[in-house]
Amino acid sequence: MNSAGPQNKHLNIFFIAVATIATILVSLYCLHTDLFIVFQNLFYIPIILSCVYYTMRGLIYSVCLAVLYILLILFFLRLIAASSCRHW
Repeated sequence: MNSAGPQNKHLNIFFIAVATIATILVSLYCLHTDLFIVFQNLFYIPIILSCVYYTMRGLIYSVCLAVLYILLILFFLRLIAASSCRHW
């Protein structure tokens, strides 16, 4: 569903960017406070928005978000493992 005018296109990109940034910030906060279950469903919002507005490019964007999610989890799991080893 590509938009007709350039203003709608910019508005779509704005909403996707805001949803993505908010999702990443909430994810970082939740990972920092050990709330692993809460934030993962927030990634659906930018994924759905990008796929609705930009079909194939949205799919590629969704894959990038999924990779980012996996990297965040791996990074914070390593931090947790490293911090627990230091206490010994």
